[in-house]
Amino acid sequence: MAASSGYIGRLGSFDKAREPFSSYIERMELFFVSKNISSSSPSEERAVQERNKAILLTEIWPEIYVTLTNLLSPAKPKAESFDTIVSKLKNHFDPKPLEIAESYKFGTRNQKNGETIIRKAMPGHTSLPKAEGKLTEARIPCVM
Repeated sequence: MAASSGYIGRLGSFDKAREPFSSYIERMELFFVSKNISSSSPSEERAVQERNKAILLTEIWPEIYVTLTNLLSPAKPKAESFDTIVSKLKNHFDPKPLEIAESYKFGTRNQKNGETIIRKAMPGHTSLPKAEGKLTEARIPCVM
């Protein structure tokens, strides 16, 4: 495992009001790169994963730690793998949008003053690949 050289700062806590969890994970991965936390052999991989897990568990807010404990119950967060922890938190904080909910939001949204039809017609999520065209066609007459 490569050792970190010098103090490069902190990762900071995850704040669900300021960023999606996927963004926090990206920042965390960049933090690990900046601290030179990597393995040069498969035998070191476990130590690297344990260090990454320790950094994550000490940086998240206490409320997030309690949420994680509830998600992993009866197991303790320190007993789970780094990947399991990230997966559980990602599924909790960045759930896949439901198609029916996205359809409803899209169907009930009205064009704002000064907003172009193209901007209004763009759905917030791209989770509606099949229905997107039909929804757009159905709503275009409503915005003119």
